[in-house]
Amino acid sequence: MQMKALLIYEEPTEEMKKFTDYPLPTVLGKSIVKHYVNVLKDELDISQVYIYSKSPSIDLAESLDNVQIIDNVNEISQGTFIIIPLNVYIPSDALKILVNYHTSTGSDITVLIAPCENALGFLTFDIDPATGKITGVSVIREERPDLVLTGVGVVEGQKLPTILNNGWEALNDLMQKGSKIDKTYWSGEWCRIETPWDLLALARASLLSEREPGLYIHPRAKISTRALIETKEGPVIIDENAYIDHDVLIRGPVYIGREVYVGYGSLVRNYTIIEEKSSIGSNVDITESVILRETTIGRGSYISCSVIGERVIIEPGVVTRSVTRSSQRKVKGREVEKRGSIIGSGSRIGTYTVLSPGMFIEKNSVIEPLSKL
Repeated sequence: MQMKALLIYEEPTEEMKKFTDYPLPTVLGKSIVKHYVNVLKDELDISQVYIYSKSPSIDLAESLDNVQIIDNVNEISQGTFIIIPLNVYIPSDALKILVNYHTSTGSDITVLIAPCENALGFLTFDIDPATGKITGVSVIREERPDLVLTGVGVVEGQKLPTILNNGWEALNDLMQKGSKIDKTYWSGEWCRIETPWDLLALARASLLSEREPGLYIHPRAKISTRALIETKEGPVIIDENAYIDHDVLIRGPVYIGREVYVGYGSLVRNYTIIEEKSSIGSNVDITESVILRETTIGRGSYISCSVIGERVIIEPGVVTRSVTRSSQRKVKGREVEKRGSIIGSGSRIGTYTVLSPGMFIEKNSVIEPLSKL
């Protein structure tokens, strides 16, 4: 039987609601719905896609062909389904591994597990050390690295209502009733997206997973002959009708979206994503940041390890300072993580404002010029 796909939409967290009104993240210029639909159809040959949502007012399907929103899983509980939560990013290679493994084993359910640096709150498998067999799943109650359930799996249809109604914790009950549960591993990039900070992890994971290092320029993009683009560390993707002005330096991995303008002398550094119709003024320095659509960054600003929402106005000379915390990311041999600011959608940040590390500015806020927060 042809495999089907079920994308699961969950209500955003309160932190996400304070950041933006838009319910879903984007993956290199596409909503995560469109991203997964394209991967499923083009790379896994899965044409029948459902979205399970209890919020029918949200246009999750985005007019995509053969995508149906449902709120009752009993309508579709026949066949084999790959389940993908829309608050999880998993590369296409991992999905292929999962589907191929499930097809070869004949299990009732196969879940995808992957390493997580801080596994607190995630589910993990309990394994019998003598036999190596799965004995159950449990919640991790402490901060530690571990292998965790990503939330992505393949389920035979008759088991689908149990999983959706009770979550992956229902595996314990299903195992006791004789269901054959299996797992397969993914060791590459992936992330869960529950807070605005997670968009930085999404940027990193997608830039490293979606394209090989190299330069990808849309035929209708315009790039000054005096711009310098470096792709040694990762891909640089410049989308349709983007304009890169004189003396701009771009160091990949970077994505610059449709109709984005990057002004004279600006520096756009690694793991930065600038979404469609945003405007970057002259002599701006952006590093490891996510700039969402229709946002303006004024000249001479410094944006470090920050997430800027939709339709934000950053006036000239604004600085987002960053801080280091323990992580697996290395800078000059040291393991660090930098955190700048979260600036909610529709906000305006006044000229020469300096934002402290870890600052969270809620959507539609107005910060006066020369502020120090």
